[in-house]
Amino acid sequence: QSTWGLRILFSKYFFFISVKKAKVMSNFVRKHLVVIQHGMWGTKADTSILAEQIINQIPHSVVLNSTANQFLNTYHGIDVCGQRLVEEVKSFLAGCEPNSISKISFIGYSAGGLFCRYAIALLDSQKIFDTIQPDHFITVATPHLGIRHSSNDPVGRVWNKTTNVSHFYGGRSAYQMALLDYSGNN
Repeated sequence: QSTWGLRILFSKYFFFISVKKAKVMSNFVRKHLVVIQHGMWGTKADTSILAEQIINQIPHSVVLNSTANQFLNTYHGIDVCGQRLVEEVKSFLAGCEPNSISKISFIGYSAGGLFCRYAIALLDSQKIFDTIQPDHFITVATPHLGIRHSSNDPVGRVWNKTTNVSHFYGGRSAYQMALLDYSGNN
């Protein structure tokens, strides 16, 4: 037997999640783990509606709505937050029945997308994806290219000056998003 996944439109953020066939082995169903990571200053409550919808609408899904980086813990840097997310995912997987998770997807909102991206690279280097198939990586409003602006216009120059003090309002994470942690000549 096989069950086809659904496409869901989460109307607030307008993105799609597509889930492919879930493999069914006799009475044992391997599950799809969906890891959700909120953004700066956030909590799992910020993404609870999304987590609920995934659980209710997608058969054979399991959701890990991350609590590893809540409130001021998002200040510690993208690498530190990504490492915390890895530890939370590994701990979650350790609590699951062996071979019960067949796929893993990540959804990150804002800075949570950067934390997920870092975590995915770490999980890959730790060979987690040798046994669990990575399926989707979805980010919403994530500053993949940083938060600096072109210095050719006055607004961009003012913004860039304010991001020089970003560590005061966002810690090391904001400093990294402002691309101020680069130590090269440029």
